[in-house]
Amino acid sequence: METQTVSLKQCINKVTGEQIVMNGNDFIYLHDKTKVSNEIISKALAVKLNKTKDIKKIEIYNIYLQESTKGISYNNVIYKGGDSSASAIYGAVTLAQSLEETETKIIALDDSANILTFDETILLSGLISKAWRTAFFRYKELKLQISNAATVEELDLISWEEV
Repeated sequence: METQTVSLKQCINKVTGEQIVMNGNDFIYLHDKTKVSNEIISKALAVKLNKTKDIKKIEIYNIYLQESTKGISYNNVIYKGGDSSASAIYGAVTLAQSLEETETKIIALDDSANILTFDETILLSGLISKAWRTAFFRYKELKLQISNAATVEELDLISWEEV
């Protein structure tokens, strides 16, 4: 990779917007929203890096969508996952209580109606919320790693799987 390291002061003195011309060649001052780098890379490499970052972010987002809404097993029944499902299931308890009912009916992923106690319903809602939260935090962590990556090689090492 064509990289030159210079002091931050040198970069600031030479930057015109994002682009720098040094020795007759086009370069880009490498930085992102979370940090300032003191590296200058060729414009072609910066464009490739940014395109690769965009592709990687889409890839990670699609995995997040799958992971955050996958079904949750409770008492050998699979229920729809996701934050909206957790909220709806928790809301079923409030509704049942306001109607002076003693249990809730929750629809499973296979469309079967299942009768649960209030405690079971709250536990199910918590399990779904926890699965969604875990996926959400993983997504945010990887999105930050992608933004901070300085090379395509670093991006290639970022994956959803836990290390």
